Amino acid sequence: MDKQKILLVDDERDILELFGEALEQEGYSIATAGNGNEGIEKFKGDIFDIVLSDLNMPGMSGLGFLKEIKRLNSRVPFIIITAYGSVETTVKALKDGAFDYITKPVNMEEIVPILKKAVRLKKESSYTEVLAQHIENRFKVCILNKIEFIEPVISQIEGISRIVGYNGGRFDVNLKNAIYEAVLNAIIHGNRMDKNKRVDIDANITCKRLETDIADEGSGFDPSPYLGAVINGNLSKLKGRGIFLIRGVMDNVRYNSKGNVITMEKYA
Repeated sequence: MDKQKILLVDDERDILELFGEALEQEGYSIATAGNGNEGIEKFKGDIFDIVLSDLNMPGMSGLGFLKEIKRLNSRVPFIIITAYGSVETTVKALKDGAFDYITKPVNMEEIVPILKKAVRLKKESSYTEVLAQHIENRFKVCILNKIEFIEPVISQIEGISRIVGYNGGRFDVNLKNAIYEAVLNAIIHGNRMDKNKRVDIDANITCKRLETDIADEGSGFDPSPYLGAVINGNLSKLKGRGIFLIRGVMDNVRYNSKGNVITMEKYA
Protein backbone atom coordinates (compact mmCIF):
# COMPACT_ATOMS: atom_id res chain seq x y z
CA MET A 1 0.00 0.00 0.00
CA ASP A 2 1.40 3.41 -0.95
CA LYS A 3 2.36 5.74 1.88
CA GLN A 4 0.18 8.76 2.46
CA LYS A 5 2.10 11.89 1.48
CA ILE A 6 2.07 14.92 3.76
CA LEU A 7 3.29 18.42 2.94
CA LEU A 8 4.64 19.86 6.21
CA VAL A 9 5.15 23.65 6.29
CA ASP A 10 6.76 25.58 9.15
CA ASP A 11 9.30 28.40 9.34
CA GLU A 12 11.14 26.72 12.22
CA ARG A 13 13.67 24.26 10.80
CA ASP A 14 13.97 22.28 14.05
CA ILE A 15 10.23 21.62 14.06
CA LEU A 16 10.32 20.51 10.43
CA GLU A 17 13.07 18.01 11.13
CA LEU A 18 11.76 16.63 14.41
CA PHE A 19 8.10 16.55 13.39
CA GLY A 20 8.96 15.21 9.95
CA GLU A 21 10.98 12.35 11.43
CA ALA A 22 8.18 11.49 13.84
CA LEU A 23 5.63 11.39 11.04
CA GLU A 24 7.89 9.22 8.90
CA GLN A 25 8.14 6.77 11.81
CA GLU A 26 4.34 6.65 11.77
CA GLY A 27 4.49 5.50 8.15
CA TYR A 28 3.91 8.74 6.24
CA SER A 29 5.93 10.15 3.37
CA ILE A 30 6.95 13.72 4.19
CA ALA A 31 7.89 16.75 2.09
CA THR A 32 8.79 19.96 3.90
CA ALA A 33 8.75 23.69 3.16
CA GLY A 34 9.98 26.62 5.24
CA ASN A 35 7.27 29.11 4.26
CA GLY A 36 3.99 29.48 2.41
CA ASN A 37 5.47 30.42 -0.95
CA GLU A 38 7.79 27.43 -0.93
CA GLY A 39 4.89 25.26 0.16
CA ILE A 40 2.79 26.39 -2.81
CA GLU A 41 5.56 25.55 -5.25
CA LYS A 42 5.96 22.07 -3.77
CA PHE A 43 2.20 21.55 -3.74
CA LYS A 44 2.00 22.44 -7.44
CA GLY A 45 4.76 20.00 -8.28
CA ASP A 46 3.46 16.90 -6.52
CA ILE A 47 0.33 15.17 -5.24
CA PHE A 48 -0.27 15.33 -1.50
CA ASP A 49 -2.85 13.60 0.65
CA ILE A 50 -2.66 16.10 3.51
CA VAL A 51 -1.20 19.56 4.12
CA LEU A 52 0.01 20.30 7.64
CA SER A 53 1.03 23.92 8.24
CA ASP A 54 1.89 26.40 10.96
CA LEU A 55 -0.46 29.38 11.11
CA ASN A 56 2.07 31.99 12.19
CA MET A 57 4.78 32.35 9.56
CA PRO A 58 6.66 35.35 8.19
CA GLY A 59 5.83 36.51 4.69
CA MET A 60 2.74 34.69 3.49
CA SER A 61 0.57 33.97 6.52
CA GLY A 62 -0.81 30.57 7.33
CA LEU A 63 -4.28 31.85 6.40
CA GLY A 64 -3.01 33.09 3.05
CA PHE A 65 -1.33 29.74 2.45
CA LEU A 66 -4.55 27.92 3.37
CA LYS A 67 -6.60 29.97 0.92
CA GLU A 68 -4.16 29.36 -1.90
CA ILE A 69 -4.05 25.61 -1.27
CA LYS A 70 -7.84 25.49 -1.20
CA ARG A 71 -7.93 27.41 -4.47
CA LEU A 72 -5.59 24.87 -6.05
CA ASN A 73 -7.35 21.81 -4.60
CA SER A 74 -10.30 22.26 -2.27
CA ARG A 75 -10.47 18.54 -1.40
CA VAL A 76 -7.06 18.17 0.24
CA PRO A 77 -7.37 18.17 4.06
CA PHE A 78 -5.46 21.13 5.50
CA ILE A 79 -4.50 20.78 9.17
CA ILE A 80 -3.21 23.83 11.00
CA ILE A 81 -0.60 24.00 13.76
CA THR A 82 -1.51 26.79 16.14
CA ALA A 83 -0.58 28.27 19.50
CA TYR A 84 -3.01 28.18 22.41
CA GLY A 85 -3.55 31.93 22.24
CA SER A 86 -4.51 32.02 18.54
CA VAL A 87 -8.22 31.36 19.06
CA GLU A 88 -9.57 33.96 16.61
CA THR A 89 -7.09 33.01 13.89
CA THR A 90 -7.86 29.33 14.37
CA VAL A 91 -11.59 29.95 14.07
CA LYS A 92 -10.97 31.98 10.92
CA ALA A 93 -8.89 29.14 9.46
CA LEU A 94 -11.64 26.61 10.18
CA LYS A 95 -14.21 28.86 8.51
CA ASP A 96 -11.87 29.20 5.53
CA GLY A 97 -11.72 25.43 5.08
CA ALA A 98 -9.11 24.00 7.47
CA PHE A 99 -9.90 20.37 8.24
CA ASP A 100 -8.68 20.38 11.84
CA TYR A 101 -6.03 21.86 14.10
CA ILE A 102 -3.33 20.80 16.53
CA THR A 103 -1.75 22.98 19.21
CA LYS A 104 1.86 23.64 20.10
CA PRO A 105 3.78 21.94 21.53
CA VAL A 106 2.83 19.21 19.07
CA ASN A 107 1.81 15.91 20.62
CA MET A 108 1.98 12.88 18.32
CA GLU A 109 -0.81 11.19 20.29
CA GLU A 110 -2.99 14.13 19.29
CA ILE A 111 -2.01 14.40 15.64
CA VAL A 112 -2.02 10.72 14.58
CA PRO A 113 -5.80 10.19 15.06
CA ILE A 114 -6.47 13.45 13.20
CA LEU A 115 -4.27 12.35 10.29
CA LYS A 116 -5.97 8.96 10.13
CA LYS A 117 -9.39 10.60 10.16
CA ALA A 118 -8.33 12.99 7.39
CA VAL A 119 -7.12 10.12 5.19
CA ARG A 120 -10.26 8.09 5.90
CA LEU A 121 -12.68 10.88 5.10
CA LYS A 122 -10.73 11.95 2.02
CA LYS A 123 -10.94 8.41 0.66
CA GLU A 124 -14.65 8.24 1.43
CA SER A 125 -15.22 11.59 -0.28
CA SER A 126 -13.36 10.43 -3.38
CA TYR A 127 -15.30 7.16 -3.41
CA THR A 128 -18.59 9.00 -3.07
CA GLU A 129 -17.70 11.28 -5.95
CA VAL A 130 -16.81 8.33 -8.21
CA LEU A 131 -19.85 6.35 -7.07
CA ALA A 132 -22.18 9.28 -7.68
CA GLN A 133 -21.09 9.37 -11.30
CA HIS A 134 -22.47 5.84 -11.74
CA ILE A 135 -25.56 6.07 -9.55
CA GLU A 136 -28.88 6.77 -11.13
CA ASN A 137 -31.82 7.36 -8.87
CA ARG A 138 -35.42 7.46 -9.90
CA PHE A 139 -38.29 8.98 -8.00
CA LYS A 140 -41.70 7.94 -9.30
CA VAL A 141 -45.00 8.93 -7.77
CA CYS A 142 -48.63 9.24 -8.76
CA ILE A 143 -50.42 12.02 -6.91
CA LEU A 144 -54.02 13.05 -6.55
CA ASN A 145 -55.02 16.06 -8.61
CA LYS A 146 -54.42 18.45 -5.72
CA ILE A 147 -52.15 21.49 -5.68
CA GLU A 148 -51.12 20.94 -2.06
CA PHE A 149 -49.25 17.77 -3.06
CA ILE A 150 -46.79 19.62 -5.33
CA GLU A 151 -44.38 20.99 -2.73
CA PRO A 152 -43.84 17.67 -0.86
CA VAL A 153 -43.01 16.02 -4.20
CA ILE A 154 -40.45 18.72 -5.02
CA SER A 155 -38.86 18.24 -1.59
CA GLN A 156 -38.46 14.53 -2.30
CA ILE A 157 -36.80 15.23 -5.66
CA GLU A 158 -34.44 17.73 -4.05
CA GLY A 159 -33.50 15.26 -1.33
CA ILE A 160 -32.60 12.54 -3.83
CA SER A 161 -30.64 15.01 -5.93
CA ARG A 162 -28.37 15.72 -2.97
CA ILE A 163 -27.86 12.02 -2.23
CA VAL A 164 -26.66 11.23 -5.76
CA GLY A 165 -24.40 14.27 -5.88
CA TYR A 166 -26.39 16.49 -8.21
CA ASN A 167 -25.05 20.00 -7.68
CA GLY A 168 -27.20 21.27 -4.81
CA GLY A 169 -26.31 24.84 -5.62
CA ARG A 170 -28.14 24.48 -8.91
CA PHE A 171 -31.24 23.00 -7.26
CA ASP A 172 -32.29 26.45 -6.24
CA VAL A 173 -35.60 28.21 -5.95
CA ASN A 174 -36.02 28.86 -9.69
CA LEU A 175 -35.55 25.17 -10.53
CA LYS A 176 -38.13 24.25 -7.90
CA ASN A 177 -40.45 26.86 -9.36
CA ALA A 178 -40.14 25.39 -12.86
CA ILE A 179 -41.09 21.93 -11.61
CA TYR A 180 -43.93 23.45 -9.60
CA GLU A 181 -45.28 25.23 -12.70
CA ALA A 182 -45.14 22.03 -14.74
CA VAL A 183 -47.09 20.04 -12.16
CA LEU A 184 -49.51 22.93 -11.68
CA ASN A 185 -50.15 23.03 -15.44
CA ALA A 186 -50.87 19.31 -15.38
CA ILE A 187 -53.38 19.70 -12.55
CA ILE A 188 -55.15 22.82 -13.79
CA HIS A 189 -54.89 22.72 -17.58
CA GLY A 190 -54.30 19.03 -18.22
CA ASN A 191 -56.65 17.40 -15.75
CA ARG A 192 -58.84 20.52 -15.48
CA MET A 193 -58.96 20.21 -11.69
CA ASP A 194 -60.79 16.88 -11.97
CA LYS A 195 -60.38 15.27 -8.54
CA ASN A 196 -60.75 11.81 -10.06
CA LYS A 197 -57.65 12.19 -12.24
CA ARG A 198 -54.00 11.77 -11.32
CA VAL A 199 -50.61 13.25 -12.19
CA ASP A 200 -47.61 10.95 -12.71
CA ILE A 201 -44.20 12.39 -11.85
CA ASP A 202 -41.04 10.53 -12.83
CA ALA A 203 -37.72 12.13 -11.87
CA ASN A 204 -34.52 10.54 -13.14
CA ILE A 205 -31.54 12.02 -11.27
CA THR A 206 -27.78 11.57 -11.63
CA CYS A 207 -24.89 13.71 -10.43
CA LYS A 208 -24.89 15.50 -13.79
CA ARG A 209 -28.52 15.61 -14.88
CA LEU A 210 -32.06 16.00 -13.58
CA GLU A 211 -34.76 14.78 -15.95
CA THR A 212 -38.39 15.05 -14.92
CA ASP A 213 -41.42 13.68 -16.76
CA ILE A 214 -44.83 14.99 -15.71
CA ALA A 215 -47.90 13.32 -17.20
CA ASP A 216 -51.55 14.20 -16.73
CA GLU A 217 -54.66 12.19 -17.70
CA GLY A 218 -56.19 14.92 -19.82
CA SER A 219 -56.94 14.87 -23.52
CA GLY A 220 -53.68 16.65 -24.33
CA PHE A 221 -53.06 19.78 -26.37
CA ASP A 222 -50.85 21.24 -29.10
CA PRO A 223 -47.98 22.96 -27.24
CA SER A 224 -46.41 24.57 -30.31
CA PRO A 225 -48.24 27.93 -30.04
CA TYR A 226 -47.07 28.20 -26.44
CA LEU A 227 -43.43 27.37 -27.07
CA GLY A 228 -42.82 30.79 -28.60
CA ALA A 229 -41.31 33.13 -26.03
CA VAL A 230 -43.28 36.32 -26.55
CA ILE A 231 -45.97 37.67 -28.88
CA ASN A 232 -45.02 41.03 -30.38
CA GLY A 233 -42.15 41.30 -27.91
CA ASN A 234 -44.56 42.04 -25.08
CA LEU A 235 -44.38 39.94 -21.89
CA SER A 236 -47.84 41.15 -20.89
CA LYS A 237 -49.24 39.35 -23.94
CA LEU A 238 -47.23 36.22 -23.38
CA LYS A 239 -48.85 32.92 -24.33
CA GLY A 240 -48.25 30.15 -21.83
CA ARG A 241 -46.50 31.99 -19.01
CA GLY A 242 -45.78 28.74 -17.16
CA ILE A 243 -44.21 27.15 -20.23
CA PHE A 244 -42.13 30.28 -20.79
CA LEU A 245 -40.85 30.15 -17.24
CA ILE A 246 -40.06 26.44 -17.52
CA ARG A 247 -38.15 26.93 -20.77
CA GLY A 248 -36.22 29.80 -19.25
CA VAL A 249 -35.00 27.65 -16.36
CA MET A 250 -34.59 24.22 -17.93
CA ASP A 251 -31.97 23.27 -20.50
CA ASN A 252 -34.35 21.12 -22.56
CA VAL A 253 -38.17 21.01 -22.65
CA ARG A 254 -40.28 18.77 -24.86
CA TYR A 255 -43.77 17.28 -25.04
CA ASN A 256 -45.02 13.94 -26.26
CA SER A 257 -47.13 13.81 -29.43
CA LYS A 258 -50.39 13.89 -27.47
CA GLY A 259 -49.31 16.89 -25.42
CA ASN A 260 -50.06 15.45 -21.99
CA VAL A 261 -46.48 14.62 -20.97
CA ILE A 262 -43.79 17.25 -20.50
CA THR A 263 -40.14 16.23 -20.20
CA MET A 264 -37.72 18.71 -18.64
CA GLU A 265 -33.94 18.40 -18.34
CA LYS A 266 -31.52 20.40 -16.24
CA TYR A 267 -27.76 19.76 -16.27
CA ALA A 268 -25.60 20.30 -13.20
